[in-house]
Amino acid sequence: MLFRSAALFYDKTPEELDAALQKLSSLKVALFKNYTGAWSVFEGSDFELTRADPDANCFDISPDGRRIAFVHDPSPIKRSTNPLVIGELNVATRRVSTLAAEKGWSYDAPRYSPDGACIACSATNLGRRHTALAQLAFIERDARPRVIGRAWDLDVEGALRWSRDSASVYF
Repeated sequence: MLFRSAALFYDKTPEELDAALQKLSSLKVALFKNYTGAWSVFEGSDFELTRADPDANCFDISPDGRRIAFVHDPSPIKRSTNPLVIGELNVATRRVSTLAAEKGWSYDAPRYSPDGACIACSATNLGRRHTALAQLAFIERDARPRVIGRAWDLDVEGALRWSRDSASVYF
């Protein structure tokens, strides 16, 4: 998992990534599973990451390390077809707040901007059509998600990347 994380968090050293994962483990937020050789976040809780192929695109750690944005299925009965929402864990208080949970929409691949002011993610309007393409969305502090590119004829998928100056998102 360190290799995938290093590719995703290109501006962090392997030592910084390992330290962050060890801290999350000590806070009982992350769990290293020896039998798979991978980290799991929130497993067995109401905020468990998606069960369908979870990877490092399911969550992101804020640049200051104080918050973790993650996708999860809020439904009591977990199904791969359920819409996903984005929650944010305050590491210090261990409280989770919901950032994106609009009815009929499913969110994925949250990524903090380098300045920490905004989260980019993909948003799919499943309420309109179950085969809808994912669109680019932005979540700013205390605001509803803002979807852009509604007229684009392309599917925005995982591993979003911000420019270093937080002005652009690559996908």
